Amino acid sequence: MECIDCNGIELPLLGLGIYSMHNGILKGVVEQCINNGYRLFDTAQLYENEEELWDSLKRQKAKGKKIFYQTKIPGKLLQGSKRWLYLNKKSVKQQCVNKYSYMEGSLPDIYLLHSTFLGFERQYAKMLDFQQKYCVPLIGICNVNVDEIKSLYSVTGKYPQVVQVEIHPYHSNQILVDFCKEKGILVEARSPFAHGDALADWQCEAILTDLARTYNKTVPQIILRWITQQKIIAIIRSTNPQHIQENIGIFGFHLSNQEMEMISTLNKDESYGVKSKNNK
Repeated sequence: MECIDCNGIELPLLGLGIYSMHNGILKGVVEQCINNGYRLFDTAQLYENEEELWDSLKRQKAKGKKIFYQTKIPGKLLQGSKRWLYLNKKSVKQQCVNKYSYMEGSLPDIYLLHSTFLGFERQYAKMLDFQQKYCVPLIGICNVNVDEIKSLYSVTGKYPQVVQVEIHPYHSNQILVDFCKEKGILVEARSPFAHGDALADWQCEAILTDLARTYNKTVPQIILRWITQQKIIAIIRSTNPQHIQENIGIFGFHLSNQEMEMISTLNKDESYGVKSKNNK
């Protein structure tokens, strides 16, 4: 597994997202992933499976394995309800400490604000205070654009350490990626397969299929290699044992600069699922 340094922490360039996984399915998938070399696992409070994931990971951590537990704080809960004049909003401390009592003194390795909202900069400032007080390794934000990152910096004087945004061949998010690299911000690619909605189209893209034949790989493997060679962490979601094994088998070959650029020409700024914002 190839890694990338973020604030002195070596993070793997491939992680597993566990959206909608529960019970035996989650436990089985996590166990198989760990056996295949995965070390970064991504969840969120909104997924309602954080405790299940931790239960699966803590035994592996007890064996001395370095495994990263990443979760997301829902912006809507921090923002509160307009109907009730924001009286029901939750503090960052409530979301970050009290919520994780099941971790018995531990805290997630990476906290991300799940989305932006009106006044998100002030809440992120509280996350910075929390990070310093509790020695949280990394914090960041999801589904953000360049203007919002600049706004965050203007309020807090800090750039996020990590951002997670939609990235795949039809949505390269190149402006944001370039900005983040310039500012030393680590980028994670969510939905690298566009929730599966674009896979059929990609199987008809000559650039991708020709490269798959050249390297004796699948089209999804070519896409993941294109992402990770940009030093972007790819967060994949799969419960298929074959795909889990194939996805981590992307580090044994290297695309040329020309091949990387060829894949980048497929960009259409086309978002799937959560609509991306204008990254000016």
